[in-house]
Amino acid sequence: MKKEYLTVAFSIILLFFISSSVHAGFEIDAGTSYSTLNMKEFNDFLAMRSNENDDTMKTPLKRVFNNIEGKQFSALDNASGAIFSGRYWFNDLIAIGGALEASLISSPEYSLDLDGYNLYNEKFKLNLYGALSEVKAKVLEEEERTVILNINFGKYYSFLEWDKRYDRHAFDLEEDRKENFVYNAEGWGAKFGSQFSYQITDTVNLDSTLNYRLLVIDDYKDDEGKKFFDSYNNQVMEFDFSGFELISSVSFRF
Repeated sequence: MKKEYLTVAFSIILLFFISSSVHAGFEIDAGTSYSTLNMKEFNDFLAMRSNENDDTMKTPLKRVFNNIEGKQFSALDNASGAIFSGRYWFNDLIAIGGALEASLISSPEYSLDLDGYNLYNEKFKLNLYGALSEVKAKVLEEEERTVILNINFGKYYSFLEWDKRYDRHAFDLEEDRKENFVYNAEGWGAKFGSQFSYQITDTVNLDSTLNYRLLVIDDYKDDEGKKFFDSYNNQVMEFDFSGFELISSVSFRF
């Protein structure tokens, strides 16, 4: 028991020592991000979806409208977003904190148009949000320049929206028809990388961070529990958000 008390007392003294360092303090930052994605299964689905739309809608409509124009789904391979994070530097080397991030992923779209008039439109919207813990460690500091290693781990939340619009004239409907499907999913992910920080003032830094993210989500469901399903390959798709991430941010220390 005496040994346990000594261990606790030593830990408290050590924590007090490192947290009372002249370099200890809070830091917050905000910035924008650009990341690559590895969406092979979803991109294959989009390509097959484009071919099906061409066969079932574009080809029949071309028999009526010779000059119809079509736009196929483009591949989904990158995302842009925003990030806000905060941490406490215990000393000159180690900080622990958390981060909130949102990635607004480009929307693949399929459309059929006649002289600028839209006959059919189909669009996917995919968003990703994260709440992550964070550990940072300084590995090099020289004058105004600092190199920091960082690790993040936490929960991600994603929303997939699938919209369709049919023009009443092209499809012989009483009014334009719209269909909307919303799916959501969540999963655990991690990021690791390095940060280059340049000191502007005693409290303000400009930061550039390069991370690699590990995240795969494959269980998108609607409100009724129905899964988003790849009917072409008869499988539940994996949405692979893994890839490199570049962050440009401004940090404030106080």
